[in-house]
Amino acid sequence: MGVSKSRFEVADAEFRTWTERLNETISDAESKAAEINPGHDVHVHLRTVSDDDEFPEFAEFLGMVKIKDRWRLAFGTCSVDDPTDLDWTPLLECSLDQRLSASGHIEDLLEALLVAREAQARNAHERVMQLRKVLSSFSEKVGGVE
Repeated sequence: MGVSKSRFEVADAEFRTWTERLNETISDAESKAAEINPGHDVHVHLRTVSDDDEFPEFAEFLGMVKIKDRWRLAFGTCSVDDPTDLDWTPLLECSLDQRLSASGHIEDLLEALLVAREAQARNAHERVMQLRKVLSSFSEKVGGVE
């Protein structure tokens, strides 16, 4: 006769297994997001939280932001009174509830990163063409001086 595991032991084993896998998957998503990062912060709105339905107090975001010289998936909050003052925490350092909430929006963030990267590529192309025109025009003005 085998020793049966207690309800706690079963729950604990499942909890540890799935939270570890969640962290691994978030880490994989962070690596993928870093590959398509357009070179600036990008974030998506998760929700606005309030104690009273009429007066929202703060908003939550999922973003790809630079924290200590490293691009990270991060959970951000800000007062709705000052949406420019986002406070970011690396997603892997957040509470389980925050990681679960934010992980449901990673696909939205990856899409936003891709759109931003495409826009940055177009901007870079336009600047290159503009600079080439300027350099060509300048070279014609000064002639073949080397």
